[in-house]
Amino acid sequence: KDFQARNNNELVAVYGNFVNRALVLTHKYFDGKVPACGELNDYDRETLKEFADVKEEVEKLLNVFKFRDAQKEAMNLARIGNKYLADTEPWKLAKTDMARVATILNISLQLVANLAIAFEPFLPFSSEKLRKMLNMESFDWEQLGRTDLLAEGHQLDLYNKYFPNGAASIFTFEVKGGQEKAQKFTESLELFSLLANVADVKSLVIHPAT
Repeated sequence: KDFQARNNNELVAVYGNFVNRALVLTHKYFDGKVPACGELNDYDRETLKEFADVKEEVEKLLNVFKFRDAQKEAMNLARIGNKYLADTEPWKLAKTDMARVATILNISLQLVANLAIAFEPFLPFSSEKLRKMLNMESFDWEQLGRTDLLAEGHQLDLYNKYFPNGAASIFTFEVKGGQEKAQKFTESLELFSLLANVADVKSLVIHPAT
């Protein structure tokens, strides 16, 4: 149970955070379409190289029944993605260099698409939902590690499906009454429950236990 709790918290904090940021930024700057990947710099190439061997590493661990280690290896994709976005700060570059922002988000979305495949053995239902959000009609385990899973101009499904008139904003607030009240609030949500289901957290609201 402790492992499951830690695992769920990590999924929300690492996996969910990266996926959410990549999709929200893509919608904000490129209307939910995969932007073009321009000229790569050294850091881009280093980042791409980091996840090139993920398929081999995950398979190696699964073959010897080290499921926790295999899942940690898959989770590294999200860690790489979070670090990449934090280091490159596309929200700041958007004021001066949209071509660079496009490249950053293209690479980020390729990482998200890889996550949707890498977590198939561990979280098949969440992986399926993520592929729907990415509008990935098909996938193959053999594609894991590729950097061209989503073509330039590919339309993501998330916002078009649930926000046909565009998304409004992201806001934060607290719920008084402790964890029990917060849990009731989270479970009562209907609109946000359509967005994500990562580790059984059925919304993008921060889980009350955290």
